[in-house]
Amino acid sequence: MNTQMNFSQQNFKVHGVKFFDGLLNIVKLENERKELPSSALATYILLHFECNDIGMLPREFQIMDLAKKSGIPYTTIYTGFQVCLERRLVKETPVGNRTVYEVVDYALYNHTAA
Repeated sequence: MNTQMNFSQQNFKVHGVKFFDGLLNIVKLENERKELPSSALATYILLHFECNDIGMLPREFQIMDLAKKSGIPYTTIYTGFQVCLERRLVKETPVGNRTVYEVVDYALYNHTAA
């Protein structure tokens, strides 16, 4: 019986949200420091659907739109977003004369960013 298997490099395209191990570890550490409410965890995950390859949310991003898309009540998303800001999982970043939101360290862990 031959137990040797030959593997070749294959490329797969996976559809869905990018959520990196490094960011998961940050969330776990933050949760150990002080428990993150489920609204913050849900919002944080949803933000990954909206951000670009460097973690920036669109200039036109609104919490209300995230609530409508997800079907989660606005107050839950709003509260979760505020916790993400307070706990520095998300930050405000000046771009030109506007301020946009950024998922902290997203670009650091996204090795596919151009």
